[in-house]
Amino acid sequence: MSRARIHNNIRRLRFNASEMTQQEAAAEESTMKLTGYSSMSNLGKRTVWLLIGTLMIYGTYFASVLRNAGQSQFAGEALWRLMWAAVAIIGIEILYHLAAAPAGVQPEPRDERDILIESKAYRNGYFTYGAGAFLVISAVIAAGLAHIAVTPFLMVNLVLLFMVLAEVVKFVTQLLYYSRGLR
Repeated sequence: MSRARIHNNIRRLRFNASEMTQQEAAAEESTMKLTGYSSMSNLGKRTVWLLIGTLMIYGTYFASVLRNAGQSQFAGEALWRLMWAAVAIIGIEILYHLAAAPAGVQPEPRDERDILIESKAYRNGYFTYGAGAFLVISAVIAAGLAHIAVTPFLMVNLVLLFMVLAEVVKFVTQLLYYSRGLR
């Protein structure tokens, strides 16, 4: 069913209901337009925290590690930074759940809309990851043809960069669909 048809059906049902006045319909429509943090669902708030954490943690990781992109082998310091980034992301998830539990936030049951938003977000994320993997492979082939040495350290970190970018695209897509709705 098209979006316009769904909206027409909703409007017809709203205004055909005898107990719903024009003011109630306007109030309901204005509450549907709220897109602030306080009006987000728990899944939306969790997505915001994960997006912020991912950008902060992996941003610092890539800023520090890719400065030494010319290294010929994996350095112990870079490996420790990667492990710290993974532990920090897990820690942010745990902190979010610990902060949400005393506030009485109960996990909401997922409906068809949540599943559809998640599937569209994963589609965009996987497209980003696929395009990034293609770019890395193309760059390695082009560097090989030009007789330029590409270190395994750089290749692995570029693949990881596109994995993180895919997650960021997924989070941003989810936030956009939760705030604007599905089209």
